[in-house]
Amino acid sequence: WMSRRADFGDGTAIGGRVAMTLDPRAISLLSQDIPVALVSATNGKSTAATMLAAALSTSGPVAFNSGGSNMREGVAMALSQTRRAGRAVLEVDEMVLGRIARETGARWVVLMNASREYTRGVSLERTLDHWAATLGDPALALTAQVGVAACGGEPDSDATEATKAVTTEADARAYYDEMRYTL
Repeated sequence: WMSRRADFGDGTAIGGRVAMTLDPRAISLLSQDIPVALVSATNGKSTAATMLAAALSTSGPVAFNSGGSNMREGVAMALSQTRRAGRAVLEVDEMVLGRIARETGARWVVLMNASREYTRGVSLERTLDHWAATLGDPALALTAQVGVAACGGEPDSDATEATKAVTTEADARAYYDEMRYTL
């Protein structure tokens, strides 16, 4: 309530920032015993993460950053608020995906909607390179990677759209290279 009252936001990240200041390993420690699914996109990640968390919550508590705080602080806060969760669904900003995937030991990564309109000053190519590097990171033992959709034009345009299952770094690199030529 203090964060909202002081007009600093809704308070969904401050606890995570404090936790990470006290122990920089907070995300790793808080997620070490639960399977983690990360959801990232240039747009649409809140909706997808909410639906996935709701589906999984039918079989028990799920750690979930429902407030949409999708940077490291929000992830730490979500993990600390649901200590008895049997799993976690975390919405993650597209440019911190790799770091959070390594910190949580994520088992699943859901990527979707790579779109120029929503990259907020970060080039689409840089986002795609980051995603490919994350999927191909040998430090991650991902159970599965879910398909990626990319659209180069306006959401309602006839721009080229592609969706493909990406399961290896080679698949990811080839797919993103192919998208660069069609966007």
